[in-house]
Amino acid sequence: MEFTKEERIAFTCAMYHVINADNKVDPREIQFFQKHSDITLEEIEEAKKMHELLMLNTLMVMSEPKRKLVGDIIKAMIVSDDKIHQTEWKVAVPI
Repeated sequence: MEFTKEERIAFTCAMYHVINADNKVDPREIQFFQKHSDITLEEIEEAKKMHELLMLNTLMVMSEPKRKLVGDIIKAMIVSDDKIHQTEWKVAVPI
């Protein structure tokens, strides 16, 4: 499935927020993210600067199959560290 650059940055921004939601970055979350994306370092830096509302808007206007894929990957990443932290789910729910 092809994503636009803006969609890729929004997806990366969402992952960044979820990874940092519990204030503990688990190496397994980073490994999962790296394994399931081909995001460039430039896109990661852009994602860190992306406003949360722009990220949400970009994700919400994506096609249904793209949103489902993003949601599935985020859910899988949340449990990749064998811990389900409520703050991660709170961040992921709007996505």
